[in-house]
Amino acid sequence: MYAIWLMMGYGLFLSLSPLFDSFRGFPTPHYSILSRSCMTPLISVVLPVHNGESYIREAVESVLGQTFKNFEFFVYNDRSTDSTLEILQSFNDERLIVEDNQTVNNHLALRNEGFQRAKGRYVAIMDGDDVCAPTRFERQLAFLDAHPEVGVCGSFAHKIGLEEGLWELGQTNDVIKFVMLRSCEFIHPSVMIRRDVLIERGVAYDLSHQSGGADYKLWVDLYDKTEFYNIPEPLLFYRFHDSNMSVGNDSEKLKRYEAISLKAKSALYQKVFPELSEDEKALVRVLLSRDLRGVKDWDSLRVLYSHLRTTAILHVDKERLFKELDKQIFRFAFQNTNQGYKNYRSYRALGKLWKRKSFARELDLIYKSIFSIPKRSG
Repeated sequence: MYAIWLMMGYGLFLSLSPLFDSFRGFPTPHYSILSRSCMTPLISVVLPVHNGESYIREAVESVLGQTFKNFEFFVYNDRSTDSTLEILQSFNDERLIVEDNQTVNNHLALRNEGFQRAKGRYVAIMDGDDVCAPTRFERQLAFLDAHPEVGVCGSFAHKIGLEEGLWELGQTNDVIKFVMLRSCEFIHPSVMIRRDVLIERGVAYDLSHQSGGADYKLWVDLYDKTEFYNIPEPLLFYRFHDSNMSVGNDSEKLKRYEAISLKAKSALYQKVFPELSEDEKALVRVLLSRDLRGVKDWDSLRVLYSHLRTTAILHVDKERLFKELDKQIFRFAFQNTNQGYKNYRSYRALGKLWKRKSFARELDLIYKSIFSIPKRSG
């Protein structure tokens, strides 16, 4: 019921949205009802689907019903054994290009093929079980046209299916790239990418990530090549169902996914901390995960913190990084040392101290008594 009311509300919003554009910082959208044969599409949409008969019609209709009309839409039927292909072939829209794949055994290869065939300036990612808000392309196109420094643009989403609610994420480049040190900060089928960032930089999906984490690895590969942004509007209805929630219920799948994710995260940490040792990068991952059970001793923290003050840190906001590391080191000190216990009252008042920007004075006590090194400058 939640999702139904939301989608009905979008229909009303469409008739009013032009009135708000000037207040939201978006330029006038590019409207076109010309056929694909009359002009080059500005957006290329790529969607591979396997046995998606339950949701594929709704997904395709949500793309074809966009307020922005000038796009091409590649849909790859990925060896489906149900009625997916018949559903796709029932549409009569020249923008829709249906490819029936019965040979390629990797859906990431199909996405990459779509990237290569794309004629549009932008490539929109879509999945066969989700639904686009009617203004998704209009909003993302307007933002990307106005912000040429941004190459990857996602959005918030409404959760539908087995979960409901608003899915919010970090918005700005600095926030997204910091959070990516811990986890993925894009909703994959909400993303639109500049095609030249992909093609000219030679970036594509890593085929070794077919069993999971391919989207995170793609963002890692683009991390140092462009800026990221999430539009703070729910431009996608992301469906939670048994199939896409099954990894967490299967221990073997979860182990494989974690191993693949660690591989991608290791590649990211090499970009951000090129001068740290593997042990030091692993310790930073532990601190940023906020699971302090992985911190074994104070000496390793002392060496790490001393090194971080002098080593190269790239592509991420250093102030934000050190602020988070400070908090986790303080937590560990409180939990494991007499010095931390002595600062119990300060720890309890941490929230107020943080707002008054006096937390650094409390950290001085920790650093001087435990690390025996001066507090970092700045």
